[in-house]
Amino acid sequence: MNIKKGIRVGTRIPMTQKNGNVGRCIEDILEAFGNNVSRNRGIDLPEDELEVKSRNESATSPQTIGSMSHRSIVDTPWHQSPIRNKVQKQYRVKYKESLEHLEESIITSEQVYDFSCPEIQDKLEEAYESGRARISQFPPGEGPDYIQGPGQWGYFEQQVDGQYQFRVTDKIMKKMESIASSHLTGIFEL
Repeated sequence: MNIKKGIRVGTRIPMTQKNGNVGRCIEDILEAFGNNVSRNRGIDLPEDELEVKSRNESATSPQTIGSMSHRSIVDTPWHQSPIRNKVQKQYRVKYKESLEHLEESIITSEQVYDFSCPEIQDKLEEAYESGRARISQFPPGEGPDYIQGPGQWGYFEQQVDGQYQFRVTDKIMKKMESIASSHLTGIFEL
């Protein structure tokens, strides 16, 4: 499964990662290719039902799925949340910093992952709903900075602006990619 008008492996991005700039540049390139990129809340490629995520291939830090306010989390169950929408299908673009040019990154892979299978969604829903229940116990801005139950696939991290990011560890994201890939290849096995 690939995006019709995607970025190509080997494409050079004239910058290195700083505060999401590579991701925004990738969205700009996708838009220049004729994709309808949404800069508003919600998924990035609504016509293709895809969220665009970029990642330095050497990064090991947790990955943000999306952000919500305290009130929105408390009021919004998983099946109505923008977080759920952002983790159904993702166009994941990986890159590395160029060894030849200091201020340049190179696309190393691009792939669409379908994370909508119950094996993934049930685990993310469990983490979201557990965090949601915990967040509802505190007034806005007064909860703990990190909210995660033991063994859960995702967690909430409170930001300085009061928003919460829903995040997954690098290990869990790799597991999700593996599950999605195995479901895809399983369709074509004889």
